[in-house]
Parts: sequence; C-alpha cells; structure tokens
Amino acid sequence: MHEGAVTLNEDGTILYCNSNFANLVNLPLQKAIGAKFRNFIDDASKERFDVLFKQGWESQSQNEVSIYSKDGKAIPVLMSVNTLSWDNNSVLSIILTDLTIKNKNQEELKRRTSQLEQMNDELATANKDLVTFTYVSSHDLQEPLRKIKGFVTILLDDEGKKLSAESKKYLQRTYEIANGMQALIVDLLTYSRAKSAERKLEKKDLTIIVDEAKKDFEEVI
Repeated sequence: MHEGAVTLNEDGTILYCNSNFANLVNLPLQKAIGAKFRNFIDDASKERFDVLFKQGWESQSQNEVSIYSKDGKAIPVLMSVNTLSWDNNSVLSIILTDLTIKNKNQEELKRRTSQLEQMNDELATANKDLVTFTYVSSHDLQEPLRKIKGFVTILLDDEGKKLSAESKKYLQRTYEIANGMQALIVDLLTYSRAKSAERKLEKKDLTIIVDEAKKDFEEVI
C-alpha cells in the first residue's frame, strides 16, 4: 500500500499502523503504535477529525484533514474511515492518502491557468494593436503614395511636352514604384487577415515574378 493505514480502538488509541503512516508522522513504527491518533492531527483539523471519528463507527466516511509529523510539518491527507471486525471486536480502520503531490499539481495547474489567461490578455491586446496597425496601413501609409501618383500624373499630363524622354521615363518609373508599393501594402493586409483554412493555392508563372523582381532592382542591377 502507498497509503498510510491505521487501526484504532474506541478511545482512539492506535492498535496497528503500517510503515507508510510511520513515515508520514516521522516516527519509528513501534512508537506510533499505542499512541493517541488524535495527537497527530493538526489543530485546525481536529474538529473535522472528531466528526469523522464519530461517523466512522456508523458508516464509511472521508474528508480532508492535516496531520503533522514529529518535526512539526503539516501534511494534507484524505482520511477515509470505516469499521472492521477484529478479534470479535469492532475497530476503526483509517486510510490516509497523502495529498501533497495532488495539491502541488493543483497549484501548478492554477499557475499555468493564470499564465494562459495572461497570455490570452496579451494576445487580445496584440490583436487590438494589429487592428490599429491595419487601419494606419490601409489609410495613412497609402495616402502619401496616392499623392505621389497624383503629382506624377499631373506632371506627365501638363508638362509632358516640355520634359525630355529621360525625365518622362523616370517619372513613369516613379509612378510604377508608388503603385507597386501601394499594391504591396494591400497584399500584406489581405495576407494578415487570411486564415489557413481560407487560403487557396493557385499556379503562378515564376517567369513573371522574376521579371517583376528584376524590374524592381533595375537601378541596382
């Protein structure tokens, strides 16, 4: 048995106990036997133990109490009580299950739950920030690009005849770069909103992509 096992007579004296109980209370087995079991009950749990002790003679009962060992360390246990017949006499059988590990696991679960709630709060904040960023990207970042494209269009339309072919080329290139930047912002926003289940794969001619990349880096090349 991994639990502590104790047998009591009617006045609460320990008639028998196993080594696990002796280990729980940090006493040699011989010294535990013959002692009053109530002496091992923590003061805060003695009232619950008295109720259990009384109920145990009538029916099987259990409750959580704390016992303390010789070194004064309180140990939470689940105490189950029931009557047994021993040498034609009724005795009270007590099984003690150490709850230390269980309580530690519960504390760890609470800690992790708290961490998860904190992470969820941080995620909610991040999502709000993303919404703000999306708004800024879709409006404020695109507005200068719209103006650049508008000014280039005006120059080409109104001053086109006065401009050299080289100047027109650079103005047209400026318009294309601004237009490409605007498209990139829109594509990034679309991608940020897409979920994995919503993505649809389609074939793309890589030659077109390479040509677009070469055009973007034309000056560097």
